[in-house]
Amino acid sequence: MNKLSTRKIFFLLLLISIIIFFGYLRDFMFIHINREIGIQYYKMANDDIPASIAWMKNFNYIQLEKFKWFFTFLFSSIYLLLTILVTNILFAKKSFLKLCIYVYIALFAVAFVFMGFGYLFHSFNLKGYDLSRSLMHIAQLSDKKI
Repeated sequence: MNKLSTRKIFFLLLLISIIIFFGYLRDFMFIHINREIGIQYYKMANDDIPASIAWMKNFNYIQLEKFKWFFTFLFSSIYLLLTILVTNILFAKKSFLKLCIYVYIALFAVAFVFMGFGYLFHSFNLKGYDLSRSLMHIAQLSDKKI
């Protein structure tokens, strides 16, 4: 790693702040989407959700599940971009940038395979989902446990 200039340190701190912001936003969105799914699917108590995401109440269970997939890919893509930016600032080597992209592609591919097996083989459904979800948590820099 080369000596970092003041400008690079500033951008790294800015990127760290952005990563923290997106981590909060991701958690906020998924917690409340899961809560709304629980309310609809499991007939849980209807807790108040923040006004900023009250739009979720307009969607049914299936639509909310699709939103979860959309947000999973969105946040994973955002984190890939942020990872590339941080890697570029720290190392500025194309080989490291390619490695970041390959790792994300591998995570997506393996998660997709586990989900596929889960759909094809019902006895593997929950295990496939859990493994896929765990891989996507890695891609989203989430601290959720397996």
